[in-house]
Order: sequence, then structure tokens, then C-alpha cells
Amino acid sequence: MHKINVYKAMGLAVVLSVSLVSCTKATLPSTEVAFCALGSIPSAQCQVQVGDQTISFFSTSPSMPEETDMTLFAQTPSEWTLNKAVMRGESMYMGEIPIVWTPQGDGRWQADLRIAACAHPGMVWRIDFDIETEAGHATTAIHFPVAAHGEASHHQH
Repeated sequence: MHKINVYKAMGLAVVLSVSLVSCTKATLPSTEVAFCALGSIPSAQCQVQVGDQTISFFSTSPSMPEETDMTLFAQTPSEWTLNKAVMRGESMYMGEIPIVWTPQGDGRWQADLRIAACAHPGMVWRIDFDIETEAGHATTAIHFPVAAHGEASHHQH
């Protein structure tokens, strides 16, 4: 009887450890990719690799403040097409928001965006892209945290 209790305790400890590790990973979304300021030289912070090519992302408000109209820009190889993009909450479900990218010529793309206020502090969003490249169909995603409206004003001073 004593051996059974030891095995149960060990099993419970393993289950709890796995659960804690799984929950920790799920609650810490990636924020490796963000937007560079419009007009700046792109850095690794605002770029994503697709195959052997790079896409750079810019914003008129790189802190991505909630409740603020902003314009996003993407620079892709000139022969690529951004077919579809959808924004989703990564750290909290917020539905799907389509983003319409308009070609500006020579691989430059533009989209207007306004992020709704969120009750979750430090909200992280993800934009999923469907892309046509010279090599065929590709997908990628970018992640970014959102600044509360008051925080964005503070960072701009």
C-alpha cells in the first residue's frame, strides 16, 4: 500500500511539472518582431525572413498604441504579392481582423490600422501573411505588443 502512494505522488508531481511548463510557454507569447519607425533604416527588430529573402515592417506609430489611427508599411521583394493578412490576438483571443495591404509599387505595401483598446495589459498581437513569391506560395507571421494609449503618448515625448 505504501508503494502505491509513492507512485501516485510521483505521477502527480510529473503531471504538475508538465502542466506548469506547458502553461508557462502558452502565457509568454513571442514579441521578437515589431515595427520600425517610418523612414528609419530597418533593423532585425522589424524584419522577418521568408526563404532567403527579408520583409521589413514600418509603422507611423511603432509603439502600436491602442485607439490610434496608424499606417503600416511593408517592404518586400518587388516581384512578391501580399495576398492576405489577418491580425489575431496572440496573448488573448480577440477574433480575426483582416488587414488590406495596398501595393505602392516596387515591393512597397501600405495598410491602415486602428487597434481596439484591450483589457489585457501588454497585449500581444500577431499578423499572419499569405504571400506569393517567385518560388510560389509562402506564409509568415509578425508579432507585436501594444502600448496603452497613455503609454504611447509618454513614449513619444
